[in-house]
Amino acid sequence: MPAPSAHDDTPSPDDHTPPSDDAAAGRPRRLSRRARRVLRDLHQRTWELEFLMSGALAVALGQLPGRIDDGYNRVFPLLGEGLGLLATMGYQYLKLIVYTLILTFVVHIGLRAFWVSLIGLDSVFPRGIRWNRTRYGPISVAYLRRHLPSVRELIVRTDGIASVLFAAAFQLVAVFLLSIVLVTAVTAPLLLLEHFGVRVPLVGPILATTAITIAGLLTLPRALDRFLGHRIAPDGRVARWIRLSHAVNLRVFGHAVYGPAQQTLASQIGGRRAGGLIAVVVFGVVAVFMVRDVLIQRERLRLSPLTFVPAIPGAAGVDPRYYESQWLDGPPSLPVPSIPADALDDESAWLRLFVPFRATADPEAMAVICPALEPLSRTGLRMVRPERGLPSDTLRPRVEQSLDCAQRLWDVRLDENPLPRDAVFATHPITGLPGLSWYIEVRALPTGRHLLTVRRSDAAYRADLLDADGDDPPTRHHHEIPFWR
Repeated sequence: MPAPSAHDDTPSPDDHTPPSDDAAAGRPRRLSRRARRVLRDLHQRTWELEFLMSGALAVALGQLPGRIDDGYNRVFPLLGEGLGLLATMGYQYLKLIVYTLILTFVVHIGLRAFWVSLIGLDSVFPRGIRWNRTRYGPISVAYLRRHLPSVRELIVRTDGIASVLFAAAFQLVAVFLLSIVLVTAVTAPLLLLEHFGVRVPLVGPILATTAITIAGLLTLPRALDRFLGHRIAPDGRVARWIRLSHAVNLRVFGHAVYGPAQQTLASQIGGRRAGGLIAVVVFGVVAVFMVRDVLIQRERLRLSPLTFVPAIPGAAGVDPRYYESQWLDGPPSLPVPSIPADALDDESAWLRLFVPFRATADPEAMAVICPALEPLSRTGLRMVRPERGLPSDTLRPRVEQSLDCAQRLWDVRLDENPLPRDAVFATHPITGLPGLSWYIEVRALPTGRHLLTVRRSDAAYRADLLDADGDDPPTRHHHEIPFWR
């Protein structure tokens, strides 16, 4: 429980100071007796609200990570480089917010349950430890009586830790939300330029430079005030700059929302301890995100004691990502070529192979491979009116040219024999992604094992090398999909 002195109605010396003097001295205005009584009642019953919120939100938020993953995996392959970067950063921040809240509520429930058990123990045994009945010797008893906290002291400490954890978590969430707003504000002009065909290279370094500049403009005035404030004239330019930075931070960057909790934690438990607590929470949340969403979900981390079994078997194994009938937990996070099943029945006459488009690489590669190719539509959001049909006299030749160029992005083979260029534009029935579909006649194939190979073509890979910004060459995608009939 909070200390009684924190909610005592006894007026403090500051309460006898006239309101005008309080305002002039920069002290908060005096609360009325009724307001102090309401606050005291809220403090005494806050654990009930915390318990209720933690239990309800922990269960509700536990459903969100999978929903967020499904939405991101469905939308990201449709976006270009700029929108894809913005969607990825929004996805990461949103997952960090959800993980922060989930971990906070779970730990908070555990702390409150421990706190309730201590209260019950104290009500049954109010005298606490009876040292004369313990099995320790005199030296141990003397040391433990000096250093071991009592049950009532542990009740107060646990109550304080639970309340501080709640406040620190929501402060961190406010910072994450503010980061999303700032990133969106910085990226919006770049995306607008990209929408009108002006490509902006090095979007990542631009965002990093902008973030460092904003952080410097906000922290440098505070550093000057802290170390050189006694030498700065109160009405000078530097003082006005310091006040302006605080005004911008309050009104634009949301310090009025997370600042009270931040400054309370820093002033009550110490700046280093508050910073350490928040750093531990951030480290835990980021660690969960990296392990679950980056390493495990994207299959970069696997637990296997079988030293002679390859992690990626290729043609020597069956990878469930390539077979739609094996997507029991939904489609894979990274879009890959796919076929309906690994084993075809005797009545199957055709096999559909779907190869999804890569919005971040395929348009640039097609522009290099087919420089005379005319765009069929503008990038970004656009209205589609399917009831009008396709004006064959004007668009059909351009659509066929685009289809022929798109097929040149991939080298597709069946049992080492290249497939003819008879693919069609298609939308995947499960993922909704656009791509190319080859319909392969399998009636004449002998029974047994066959191998589909989908490999980035030489021309497309050369175009990918030209479009690469970094020093590392892009990955040349190569997929081997065995099947049986």
